[in-house]
Amino acid sequence: MSLEDAIMEVDPTVFVDCLRYDQNGCEDIISSVAVPRAEREAVIKAVSGHFRHLDLAELDVLPPETRGEIRSKSSGAVFASVRILSYPTHTNRELTLMLAGEKPFATFHLGPGEVLDDAMFQPQHFEQHVEVGRIVRFESLLGRETSEQGRCIMFALPGEEWRFKAYEMLYLHGCRYGFSVYMEPLFGALYGYTEAQNNEFARLDACLRGSDWRP
Repeated sequence: MSLEDAIMEVDPTVFVDCLRYDQNGCEDIISSVAVPRAEREAVIKAVSGHFRHLDLAELDVLPPETRGEIRSKSSGAVFASVRILSYPTHTNRELTLMLAGEKPFATFHLGPGEVLDDAMFQPQHFEQHVEVGRIVRFESLLGRETSEQGRCIMFALPGEEWRFKAYEMLYLHGCRYGFSVYMEPLFGALYGYTEAQNNEFARLDACLRGSDWRP
């Protein structure tokens, strides 16, 4: 099922978040604009998926009511991003949330030769906090023979280190038997999302997969 079809079936509120980068290199949401139902499909098509950043100079691609609302609320923002969940995800905000005690665990999957400060990752300055013990770091090959085949860098708050092995076990189970929609809430719980947030995400994910979801 396409993203547009999934949105029509799940019928979520669509938001445009206005963002900038904070002192930790994380995305900082300045304001969020709820997209009117009549413009929802046009916004999704214009931004081509909710993970794409839209420079504020590109707002002309958006329909008029949404565009006007963003311009009135985006002072200090640098870019915008479309969100099709009722809650902001942790993506690109991991370090700031962890330092605030609002997120216990984060993972970054790296391909062969990749490092965390590659251009594909927005640099978040974890290491300085690892050095002083605010955050604990763990690296796993996740079943691969060598790091040249890829690896996973994990971070947890002190006292939450059990999530390292729990994530490894869950991920390796998925690699062996397949990643089903019913695994998403388990991953989400490890990352610190609430049960309601996990159920909302799983419902959308199930629509995209063309499967059922029953919490």
